[in-house]
This record gives sequence, C-alpha cells and structure tokens, in this order.
Amino acid sequence: MAYILKTKKANIFGAPVKGFPVLFMEDNRVHWLSLNYFLDLYGRLALSTVSLYAQHIQDLYSQIEVEEEINEVTDIDDSFLIAFKNELAKRGGMRKSSYTYHVMNSIILYCSWLENNDYCRNLIGDTKHHRIRVKYTEKGRIKHPLCKVTRSARKTAPRSDWIETIKRYGPTGSGTHMRFELMIDWSRSAGLRALETCSLKIHQLPSIESVNKALLENRCLILQLLVTKGSKQSSVEVSPLLLKRTWNYINTERARLLDRFKNTAAKRIKLEQDGANNDYIFLSELTATKIDSRSYSNSIRSAFLSAVENEDLTEAEHVWTHGLRHNFSVKNMRCADDNNIKHPEAVTRQKTRHGSDNALDTYLLDRTNDNFS
Repeated sequence: MAYILKTKKANIFGAPVKGFPVLFMEDNRVHWLSLNYFLDLYGRLALSTVSLYAQHIQDLYSQIEVEEEINEVTDIDDSFLIAFKNELAKRGGMRKSSYTYHVMNSIILYCSWLENNDYCRNLIGDTKHHRIRVKYTEKGRIKHPLCKVTRSARKTAPRSDWIETIKRYGPTGSGTHMRFELMIDWSRSAGLRALETCSLKIHQLPSIESVNKALLENRCLILQLLVTKGSKQSSVEVSPLLLKRTWNYINTERARLLDRFKNTAAKRIKLEQDGANNDYIFLSELTATKIDSRSYSNSIRSAFLSAVENEDLTEAEHVWTHGLRHNFSVKNMRCADDNNIKHPEAVTRQKTRHGSDNALDTYLLDRTNDNFS
C-alpha cells in the first residue's frame, strides 16, 4: 500500500523545510510524479494544505495498487472514479461525504495538473476523447459530477457565552491559560482561521505607542496578515484592547517561557537553532517554537468536552475552532443589517474574507436569530 513519509530536514526552494510529504509506493520507491506536484503546490499553498492534498493522493495510489488493469493514474477513467468514490463511502467512520468530496476534488485537480504539464494526453478534459469528462466555467474552474458535496445539517455558530465558558476549562498554567484565552479572542474578534492565529508574528503588530493612541481615540487598527488561506493578501481590523493584552502577554508570560529555555544549555542551543520561530507570538510550552494549529484546535476541543462533562455546556452548545470564526461572521452580518448598510452580504464578505456571497449561506439561520450573541 502507498504511504507518506515527511521530511525532517529538506532544502526546498533554498529554504529548510520540516514535514514536507513524500509519497512512497508499496515497493518503497519514491513516486516522483506526485512529488513534482507537491513541490508545485508548495509554491502556492501552505505546507499543511500540501500535506492534506498528499493524503488524498495517497488514497488514490493505494487504490491503484490493488487494481489489476491500472498501473498509473494516467490509466484511470470516470468508471474508476465512480467505483473509488463508492469505496471511500463504504469505509464509513472518518470517511464522511465531505471527506469523499475533498478526495475526489483533489484527484481531479491532480489529473488536470498532469494534463496541463504534458505528463499525459487525453486523461481529463471536456471532449469525448478524454477518459475523465469535466466542464470548465467561464472563470476556468473545473466541474465534475463526483465533486459535489452532500451538505450535512448546518452547525449553529457558537454564542459568546459558550465561548467564555470554555475559557475556564483551558490549560491550567498561568502562561498557557493566558495564551489560550488570547488565541480564542484573536480567532473570534478578528475572524482568523486556526493557521492564521498560530502564524501571527510580533513584528507585524502595531507598536504599543500606536495601540495606546488608538485606545484613547476609540478606534481599531489595521493588521496585515502574513499567512492566509490560499496565500492571498489580506488585512483585518483589530481592537486596540486586544492588541494591548497581546503586548502584555509578549512582555510577561511569553518572555518568561523564553527565559526558562535560555537557562538550560540544551534548550538554549535548540532555541538558537530555531531562531526564526522566536518572532511568533504564540509559542509551545514544550519547545518554545510556534504552536501548531492542530494543538490549538485540540485544546479548544478538550476545553469544550470538559465543559460538557461538568454540565456547564450541553453537546448542542458546540464550540470548535472554526466556530469562533462563525461567531465573528454572524455578528458582522447582523451588525450590517441593524445599521441598514447597503449590500450587507458584500460588506460582510469583505470583512470576513470569504470568496463569494454564497459562502455566507451557512450563517443565514443565525443571522435572523434575535437570541444570537
């Protein structure tokens, strides 16, 4: 079965990279074709996104290896994709319809990349001569019947009091708890995704002098994001109070964490080696390097489960990492409605950095709920 290994230290495009995915086939040989694809993706996408694509491509090649009449992805067709999608659906568990959709979408994009880069001919296209038939929109996007997601019931965006409740169940250490609360507030008050929150750096923050001035003038400050979904240039409005709390964390608990590492020779050496990480605002207590977005999400999940166990929340009062962004989006949409702003969807989409007005459909239920807070 095909499998993925990740690099410990690789030089990619002139920079060291840890955790880059490499696909190996059952006979332990590197699959060079997919490696070229992952490298191409890495020029445009975050490493975590490349790893997700790699997982999907691994699923594809694991299936190809058990097919008697198929040796390479260039041999597949629509019939194979239909059977493969059905096989994914049968697995159950984590292989939900949304996962199946993402796998099929990744495969279509991979096949299109192979065709466009002359690794194959007539594999995918919009004519009867192509083994995988797709349609192209006016904007050049690819549409395929198997890449339609079956939408599950929409989740209710977490209320503010639910979010405040889980804060009490975060990490117990003074430094980790302060970091936990701050990261939650960045996610919900600035609408940041998990990766964006974890990737915040000190040098991108406004100076403490600018923050104090904004506090006196009761206005928000603009922050340019360095890491975003799709690597698009984006900026967000940030409360000066949140920025002041962040600077306080940087100068107190974060500084104490780094001091602890500097006082131990082995840790000090590692800290010097990981110097590039020292500019990240939110650091791991174990390594003093950038906290991982998965660790951040797990901490919120753990806090929510603890709140449920202690009967402070019910399972229906669900708080999850991306739900913090949902709370931000609903509040912005309701604010636009309350202030009779023209084209509220367009204004909200700009603030929330969604790709289209249709992406806001998930918030319609809470938008009209007068009890939402």
